[in-house]
Parts: sequence; C-alpha cells; structure tokens
Amino acid sequence: MDQNGWQEIKRALQHVAPHTVTLSYMQCTNEPHTQENTYFDTTSVQMQTSGKGHVEIYEIFPGLAVLFYQFLAQQVHVVHPPVPFLLQIDYCDQGRVGWDMQNGDAIYLGSGDVCIHNLHHCANAAMRFPLGFYRGVAILADLKALQIKSPDIFQQTGFDPTALQKRFCKDNQACSILSCADTQHLFAPLCNAPHTQRAAYARLKAVETLLYLSRLSPEQTRGMSQYGAQKVALIREIHDFLIANPAQRFTIETLSKKYLINTSSLKTMFKAVYGMPLAAYLKEYRMKCAMRLLANGDTSIADVATAVGYETQGKFTKAFKAYAGTLPSEFRRQSRHLSDVEQV
Repeated sequence: MDQNGWQEIKRALQHVAPHTVTLSYMQCTNEPHTQENTYFDTTSVQMQTSGKGHVEIYEIFPGLAVLFYQFLAQQVHVVHPPVPFLLQIDYCDQGRVGWDMQNGDAIYLGSGDVCIHNLHHCANAAMRFPLGFYRGVAILADLKALQIKSPDIFQQTGFDPTALQKRFCKDNQACSILSCADTQHLFAPLCNAPHTQRAAYARLKAVETLLYLSRLSPEQTRGMSQYGAQKVALIREIHDFLIANPAQRFTIETLSKKYLINTSSLKTMFKAVYGMPLAAYLKEYRMKCAMRLLANGDTSIADVATAVGYETQGKFTKAFKAYAGTLPSEFRRQSRHLSDVEQV
C-alpha cells in the first residue's frame, strides 16, 4: 500500500466534495467541436461514488482522447454509451483498479499494468479500487472516426484502425500487457508530466501507444485474468471480514470452510484483487492499524499489540520494528508531530 501515492491524491482532491466526481474537458484540437466528433465528453458519462474523484478529459485529435483519473474511493459506478468501436487503453499508475464488466466478468490491474478493451464491454460497470485510491490514465480511440480521417502524424506509418478493431475489439474480450519496460516507457512520462505540459504529452503518447499496439504481436498480449463477479464479491466479503477482525487470526483452511471456497482459488483470487498474498496483505494491514492507534491515542503498546492480533508485546514490537524501522514507542513520539497518518 503506497502511502505517498495515497497522500498525493488526497492533496490533489482536497477541494472535491465527498460523494462527488468532478470532470473537466479540454479540447486540444482545432477541429470544430460537433456532435459527430465529440465521442466522450462531460455530458456522455455519469459517475457515482461514496468517495471522491476527478477526471480530466483531453480531446487531442478528432476521435482520440486521453483521460487522467484520480480517485479516493472504494468504487465508482460508471455509465457511458456502449460503443463497440471505441477502444479504451487503461494504465494503472498508482493503487489498483478493477472492473465488474457487463458480461459478469471481473478484471484487475496493478501498478504498471495495461488493459485494452472496447466501450461495449464496460458500458455500465463498477470500477473498484481495492486499496482505496487510484491514479491512472486512459486513451480512448474512436476507430471508426480514425478510419475516416486519421491525424496527419499517422500518414506513411502503416497505421490501420481497422486492424486494431479486429485485434482488440473482437468478441468484446479484454486483453492486457503486464507491467514491463514498454508500458513504463509509454505511460510513465504522461502520468508525471507537469500540468502545463499534459496536452502536449497526451498527443505524443497517445500516438505512440497506438503505433505500438499496431505492431504488437498476439503473443505479446494475453487475455485478462477474468473471474466471475460473484466469486470476486466473495473475495471482497472475506477481505471485509478479516479487516473487521484484526485481533483474530484465521487460517486459509478455516476461511475456505467458512466461505465454501477451495484454498487454491482463495489464495489466487485474493492476490489478483488486492495485489498481495493474503498473509502479507493482513500483516501490512495490521501494521497500518497499529500505526494509527499509536499515533492517534494513548492506548498502551500492550493493548495495541492485542488489538492487531499479537499474543505478546514482544512479538508485536519485533514485527513493528521490521515493518516501520523503529520501535512502537519511538513511532508514537515521532507521530505526535505528524498531521497526516495514512488511513487504513
């Protein structure tokens, strides 16, 4: 769980009201802004959340847009037109993101991963953020509009929107590229660009990404690890049960029997959704809980140890020092001077 990422997004969204997703639209093309070439703007999408978020939409060419996402939320329900020839390329920069797709599948991305799908697949879907925060970018390409008139920069490159549509929009299936040097090269500069340079980087990186995809062999992409939404809902139920009871410890076998799921599926799906093995996730969660208790109250260290599932203060102190690099007592003294301890 990236504390720095969480805090950066919190600061960026400090003026956004709770239960609100704000959207801003920037037209960065000289083409007339007409209904024919306005395929994704602030009027064609609805977002609802119990958290907060902001989306910036840059229309960089007719038929091509780049979206910048920032969310502090557990989920956002998104409704937009179900257009099969609109290709969406999502990149997860910080946090984790998953979609409950229309066909009942659920897919998840970790930092550095890319997902490619069309907008029919996610027209009425929930975006979920298992770590409670998310920052990422998406490139939207209207392949029909680009077939009629591509930006001049694509001339003499061999770029063929029809080929992309056949490859990535077939059967409404999503595919992915796992985090690698290529995904970092394509998207990291875009995510980290100064706000004044976003439009310029959006043009450069959107074009580069489409050209990259156009020469990508089928072997270099893979089908997304898709799970039934009901099974993912069960994993979330198990997760919520565990974090509601940090003082208690449950084995994989106990959870398997309680929730009627085999141990292998439980371990595999938990890691797919939350990005870490279950035991490692809970250990980190317990340490975050302990940090909050130490920072925000006068609870004794022995009681903090009990509250987060440690039988003795000695075992807790050893685990805490290994995680935080300092003793619980020293962390408490230091935290008196801090104003922003991460929520867990």
